[in-house]
Parts: sequence; structure tokens; C-alpha cells
Amino acid sequence: MAFWRRKTGKKNPLQPTHPSPSIDTHIPRKLFPPEVKLQAVKALEAGMSTREVSEVVGCVTSTVTAWARAHGKGGLESLFRKPTNVAGPDLGHSEGKHD
Repeated sequence: MAFWRRKTGKKNPLQPTHPSPSIDTHIPRKLFPPEVKLQAVKALEAGMSTREVSEVVGCVTSTVTAWARAHGKGGLESLFRKPTNVAGPDLGHSEGKHD
């Protein structure tokens, strides 16, 4: 069994010996308005395939599927973005102010 053999310390000639430079490969997410998401869901309901809808919208098929699933469970409200950075309710308390 070759995969059980002890490593001999030989380097793989195809693997670089130096670390690769750090490259920023971050691609910002596209944010789609609820109107586009609703149109995508309606196109699916009209008979278009998930692939066709994703090509027209400019996203991956799993995104279109997620929109359709969300719309099926929660209706139009589920297609709106949820707030992600909520500080909480302003209770009106400030230093030195007492009612």
C-alpha cells in the first residue's frame, strides 16, 4: 500500500518552495433590490429554468433558488434585506438628563 509508506523528505517538484504572495481575491457581493428578486421568482413560476433566470439576473442558480424558497415561505417581505448592523433601540437616556 503506497499511501502507507513513510515520507522520505523529498520535496514535490511541482509544489513551489516559497509561499505565494497574498492576493486580495475578495469579490464584493452583489446586492439585488426586492423588485429584481420578485421578478426572478415570477419568471420561475412562469416556467423559466433556474439557470435561465440566474443568467438574466447575473447571479448563481443557488441564489435564485434561495429567493424562490424564501418567497414561498414568507412572501414578498422575505425578499427584503434584513438589517445586519442594528445598534438597538434608542431609549432616550443620555448623561445628565433625568425626567
